[in-house]
Amino acid sequence: MKRTLKILTAGTVLAGALALSVNSCDISLDTKGESLPGSIRVHFNSACLPSSSKAEPVCLPDTNDFILKITSADGAVLYDGKFGKAPENIPAQPGSYTVSAYSRVFSEPAFASPQFGDEQVVIVEQGEERCVILECAQTNCGIKLIFDPAFRSEHPQGVTYISSADGKLMFGYGEHRVAYFKPGQINVTLAEDGMENVLFSRRLEAREILNVKISYGSKAGTASGIILQIDTARNWISDSYVQNEDIPGVNPLTALSVSEAGRNIGQKDVWVYGYIVGISTSSSKSVFEPPFDSATNLLLASRATVTDRQSCISVELAKGDVRDALNLKDNPEMLGEQVFLFGDIVESYYGLPGLKSVTAYREK
Repeated sequence: MKRTLKILTAGTVLAGALALSVNSCDISLDTKGESLPGSIRVHFNSACLPSSSKAEPVCLPDTNDFILKITSADGAVLYDGKFGKAPENIPAQPGSYTVSAYSRVFSEPAFASPQFGDEQVVIVEQGEERCVILECAQTNCGIKLIFDPAFRSEHPQGVTYISSADGKLMFGYGEHRVAYFKPGQINVTLAEDGMENVLFSRRLEAREILNVKISYGSKAGTASGIILQIDTARNWISDSYVQNEDIPGVNPLTALSVSEAGRNIGQKDVWVYGYIVGISTSSSKSVFEPPFDSATNLLLASRATVTDRQSCISVELAKGDVRDALNLKDNPEMLGEQVFLFGDIVESYYGLPGLKSVTAYREK
């Protein structure tokens, strides 16, 4: 069997995207011309590539060490072990099988432990050899804290912890590694003098690596088989948290993303963050390029390049400081800028989920 190397780099895979391609291979016949049970042919090739970010170079483990597991719908395990030791052709009775491959076991928070992998389902027919393509991306998320000297001086005996539902890690002032977690809500807590204070919380998705500066102040081509396509591209996010900052409600690091805002209709007094991408002119039309002829609203999206209004939320800009600072009619340079907005999430504004009664903002 010819081995084919397929590698996905940052420019070839959308963040968080997973794809499955299942093809029929040659049908095997026995000496009587009758079809034999099906099979799954495994083919894996990859290389050790540097991360797309200079912040933390990552070297993928030898692909022969990836953990490959093939399980039937009734729980029977066809194979569970290193890819390098797997048979090239694994017999399989007709039915449904789950095929997974991961670079490491990851069950609880750990430093310097990115996990790459994917899991898909394949249907095997009688007398058929199934070919599966798994495109793998990072499956966990990470966070790294950078402490400003002013914060260290204010809390010389403080101990900072990063936690999730799966466990917690102590992140000391001298720690420089990324702490990895399963996707979900991540909390950063300061323990000092027998008291614990949650500094901020943030929900992270797979592939997201959050760098947070913490300071103190008053302002602030396919061959047969399973081919794992390794993607080392990850979304690196930078943010900051200033303790004792005078902003109403909650700190902006607890903000909801645009997609999360759409799932939290009715929430009041919340921070929502995203990129300013345009304005709405009616309940069915939007403008994403200048000139902009309205100062009363703007569109917020998860990416600065979005031009599909269905991927946005519409923000009401009432008269006042927020409108004066952010509206695209008077401030066209704000197009593409990331902002945090404090207001109420409503079911519909200009035909889209919306944010109204916005009383505060913070630029990225």
